[in-house]
Amino acid sequence: MTSTRETNMELGWRIVTTGHDAGGKEVIRSDRSLTVKEKESSVRVGQVLSLNGPATGVTDGEIVDGVRAHGVGSLTVDALVLDPSLAWLVDPAAPPSGSFEAYIVVHGGLCVVVGDDEAQLAAGEVFLPRGQAYGVRTAGADEVRAVRVSAVPDPAAPVAEHTAVRAASGPPTWVRRVLAGPNDAGRPCLVQDGDPAVLLVVGDILLQRGTNHLWQAVGEHPLQMMTVMLGVRS
Repeated sequence: MTSTRETNMELGWRIVTTGHDAGGKEVIRSDRSLTVKEKESSVRVGQVLSLNGPATGVTDGEIVDGVRAHGVGSLTVDALVLDPSLAWLVDPAAPPSGSFEAYIVVHGGLCVVVGDDEAQLAAGEVFLPRGQAYGVRTAGADEVRAVRVSAVPDPAAPVAEHTAVRAASGPPTWVRRVLAGPNDAGRPCLVQDGDPAVLLVVGDILLQRGTNHLWQAVGEHPLQMMTVMLGVRS
């Protein structure tokens, strides 16, 4: 996607940042609209968070002068506003990006295509390509708002222990999660469409919808987790 830079246009997407004052008191540091940093035809992008590697403190991830993190170990979170269009946000004919990616639909609908499979995502639903080639475009006549999380893995890192999706397809009762993966012949397809697992593994997403919850680490390794919180209209 060829994009142009914008510096003064507001995205119309509110972001509230908390922190501490000089005395250590918890405060709201900023309450503002995201600024459009990239614009291409019907797509506007605002930068939420950008990390060059694992966070070393709670204040990491600030975007300074529009410079985005890139390279091995980097993580970015973007807010996307898309006008209705038949054009692809991600071309299904393009090769996989090599990054871990996740799309969380906040408003409107997205159409995702993986191989010969297609799914329509509504607000509150999640798509994880999991290394497969895929396509994404808007679905319907409404403006679409989505959050995109992207992380660049280290190809030199030890191979992770194999984990299963740990969930079954079917009508979701909590939050719908659509996952891509290879079929038995190694071709890309949608391998799961339904509720996410109660037991979460690396790469899984939990979307909390107004409920209280309790985290408990399982296994022998420390838990490392990134949380994205979005305010929505009731």
